[in-house]
Amino acid sequence: MKLLTLSINYFRSIIAESIDAQGHNVNIYGANGKGKTSTEDAFLWLLFGKDSSDRKDYDLIPHKSAIPEPDTGCGKEPVVEASLEYFGKTVKLKKSYIEEWPKKGEMKGQYAGSKTHYFVNDLEVKAGEYNSVVNELVDPDLFKLLTAFVSKFYKTGIGQGMDEPLHTVTTSAGHFAEVQAFLIKYYGQGTGQALMDPLDTVVSRDRFGLVTIHGIDYQIVDIGMRMLQPHELYAAQGFPQDYVIDHDYRGNSYPKSKQVARCGNAVPPPFAKALVTANLPELCVKSCKDMAELNNVIAV
Repeated sequence: MKLLTLSINYFRSIIAESIDAQGHNVNIYGANGKGKTSTEDAFLWLLFGKDSSDRKDYDLIPHKSAIPEPDTGCGKEPVVEASLEYFGKTVKLKKSYIEEWPKKGEMKGQYAGSKTHYFVNDLEVKAGEYNSVVNELVDPDLFKLLTAFVSKFYKTGIGQGMDEPLHTVTTSAGHFAEVQAFLIKYYGQGTGQALMDPLDTVVSRDRFGLVTIHGIDYQIVDIGMRMLQPHELYAAQGFPQDYVIDHDYRGNSYPKSKQVARCGNAVPPPFAKALVTANLPELCVKSCKDMAELNNVIAV
């Protein structure tokens, strides 16, 4: 199964989000509270009706700021849909979480909860039929997990978590890499084997790895690694997205090695901001989110 497109509206912290994967791997990253986990939760809810913590009973509807109750009655109803490719065929799945407001009875005019509606290829179906289609696409028990970390190529480097600030960037290229381990649940047949059975045939490539996550055993089925690119190193240092790194003021192109070297020699903007804010707060009258806004301020 390959993800082609994913659309998320009014799901937890996400107002509107779309991903055009077209069958390729997608890296989702950003600051805390920007919707990374909600994106994962939305996709898992679409497929299995659970979130990333394997919970079925949790709030989908966005909440008002500092208010624990769902923000109902304003049309913010969660809708998640995806186009998936399965053996050359495209299947469109959609779930909507529609509010119910009874027109009669004791609950007349009051919010009485929300109900999930299921769609396959734009046709509304019953929950059982929807789940049957999903089970044909992917076995919930064999659904792949992906865990990643940053590897450091130093003599004493042991790597770091993806949620940690990137460690010191030096002037030499090739010191940081993203490592992704693809995992599936470990079973007695099919994609794995029982732990007490003799090990299956060991081929010339490493295929036997075992990882335990929250008491559940998973098998490593693939590991991918790629070096971090210059724009990723600059982003990790806190530089704005439109910061020019690939050429000088005359337009002469910089090779990748020079881009990394300049990143290693640079003062991260958050550090500079913190120093100036602490020592000259009277001069800190405006904060610019990118280089375009900064240039406009300078031009004025």
